[in-house]
Amino acid sequence: ELIKFMGDRRRMLQWQLGQLDLAAQCGVVRDAGGAFQLSSSFHVSRFQVLSHLIVHHRTEAFAEIGVHAARLSEALLTQFGALQYLGVDPYVYDDGPTREKQL
Repeated sequence: ELIKFMGDRRRMLQWQLGQLDLAAQCGVVRDAGGAFQLSSSFHVSRFQVLSHLIVHHRTEAFAEIGVHAARLSEALLTQFGALQYLGVDPYVYDDGPTREKQL
């Protein structure tokens, strides 16, 4: 159980570092006034991470790129009904995905 816990913590830290790096590359960190910082808080899901950011940074709106089934967005909008949402999914889905179409 300890090994699983440590593995989860490592994956979350890698995800946080990746997100922080992406935000820095896009110039968001420079303009965010210290809102993007590593934290010792541990959240096991994207929903928990984003909920934490919404609450602690008084987020009023968010955008999701790559919506697909919109399960994450639906959960966030259910939890935080006053949020404004923009979902973008540039992919066209059909009823018959095949291996050839995915390659």
